[in-house]
Amino acid sequence: MKTHVKVCGLRRPEDVDLCLELGVDLLGFNCWPKSPRYAAPALVESLVARVGGRADVVLVVVDATPDDVLRLLGQVASAGATTWIQLHGGQDPFAYTAAGSRIIQVLRVGGASPLPAVTAERALIDVHHPDFGGTGRAIEHEHVEALRPRLPREWMLAGGLTPSNVGDAIRALRPWGVDVASGVEQEPGVKDRGKLSDFVRLVRETETIDAN
Repeated sequence: MKTHVKVCGLRRPEDVDLCLELGVDLLGFNCWPKSPRYAAPALVESLVARVGGRADVVLVVVDATPDDVLRLLGQVASAGATTWIQLHGGQDPFAYTAAGSRIIQVLRVGGASPLPAVTAERALIDVHHPDFGGTGRAIEHEHVEALRPRLPREWMLAGGLTPSNVGDAIRALRPWGVDVASGVEQEPGVKDRGKLSDFVRLVRETETIDAN
């Protein structure tokens, strides 16, 4: 079974190009101004223009209103990429259907508040943290297993993934996809070519082993 790879926190043209070269499936751009990986709208627009139709684009937002999302989508609509919105902050995905975009609903495990019902067609499981991802903190596998009955078919695993542990995580949990940011970086927003190449290679090698 194919494991989709999402690389998040992209800010540099060379990192976008590397993702495309490696066959990364989803490219994530952080549109939350408080993130150390924040990409301003003009930067997102220029980076998405490099993607074309070679990968899907994910715009990551935190507590964004439907109007905010519509504005973001309007800025990248002409680039020709399929665009997803990744919702952090507990919003109801149904409130964003008018935007015409696909939705990724984030479930942050380990916090004090109960997790919301999963209503989007795609979900992402991450560790609860005030910085909304990209912290390098690993998720406990038993937390994922407890959530599994509530998850849609297409769900992604995030939280502390690196080249050294992604293969084990895929074999143990069988996610539809894996999401990485800090695990393939030199510093926030600057990807490490070797780490990113190794990460994608190890995902694909795990697929091959499982297929045999």
